[in-house]
Amino acid sequence: MNAEIIKRKPLIGRFAQIDFGKQDKPGLYVKFTDSTHKKWIGCFAKADEKGLCQVFTDTNGSQCLVVANGKGYLVDIEKKTIMAEFDEQNHIISAVHTTKPNYFIAGTDNSIFIINQEGVLKEIFPDFNVDGFFLLKQHENTVSGKLESSINQFENAIDFKIDLSSFDLILNY
Repeated sequence: MNAEIIKRKPLIGRFAQIDFGKQDKPGLYVKFTDSTHKKWIGCFAKADEKGLCQVFTDTNGSQCLVVANGKGYLVDIEKKTIMAEFDEQNHIISAVHTTKPNYFIAGTDNSIFIINQEGVLKEIFPDFNVDGFFLLKQHENTVSGKLESSINQFENAIDFKIDLSSFDLILNY
């Protein structure tokens, strides 16, 4: 299965098109290819403010995470449906897909979402103010990244890890 962002509006009628979210302005177009190699287009409503536009696919399953200006959608490519939608208060600024365990991890301004194949598995809130979780990569059973916070007077980004078995947030501070 595959998913890719289309830079311009697709031609009408070439592929089946499904609109997701309230569309009051041009959306983010994504071309999907299912397991039978059939293609279809999803048009996703974007968040009001500019932000991350990216697609994260699960190579072993039929789900993908679409981020449209920071607004997140967990999509089932085979069923052509939304499994979970993240409201605009949870503006996604970074994301990664992990394997073993198989999760989508989304960083927002003040929390981290760990998303399994059914939707949200866990939301992690730190016990201090954060101004952005920037996820970088998976290493074995952890995901690493950097965060911005006033706890160090915003001097440097703070390294962190998330343990994917316990869902603990570990700071290197």
